[in-house]
Amino acid sequence: MKNYGRTVSTTPGFRFSWVFQDFAANAHRPRTRLLLVTFRLAQAARHPFSDRPSLLSYFVTAWYVFISEWVFGMELPVKTHVGSALQIVHGFGLVINVDSRLGSDVVIRQGVTIGNKGDGGASPTVGDGVSIGSGACVIGAVTIGARVRIGANAVVVTDVPEDVSVVGNPGRILQNRAPGV
Repeated sequence: MKNYGRTVSTTPGFRFSWVFQDFAANAHRPRTRLLLVTFRLAQAARHPFSDRPSLLSYFVTAWYVFISEWVFGMELPVKTHVGSALQIVHGFGLVINVDSRLGSDVVIRQGVTIGNKGDGGASPTVGDGVSIGSGACVIGAVTIGARVRIGANAVVVTDVPEDVSVVGNPGRILQNRAPGV
């Protein structure tokens, strides 16, 4: 995991290092920085994601939903498990299911959908260091291995091993990659 010179925790809580953990990864994206800081603040306010959140958590969550969905056109629910150093590049049209799990150092581009096949269905798990291209869909109970590159407009409905590239509809492995390439 790249930590951009800082040690970060993956446990929600009101610690500035936790709230700003995605800040350095989005150095030239002020809109994304605002979105992700608000996302982490909303997560911290709701911790430990209890069934009876506080009044403050309602306010912070409502503000986050307004910013993310109404202003920026992105759906990234507060209860979604997201690792550190998330990068969102041109994030308009982004839809991530609440039950999806994203690892650290994930890069997501515009028009990406990460979700289930229907109401109540299982959602994807995305490993560390994954890069997801514009318009890609990762759907269903799939696991995407670490350091995978998913090409633009790819539709991934099956598990993907580590260190490969995936393209097409349906997604197919294009090449094996050596770790770190």
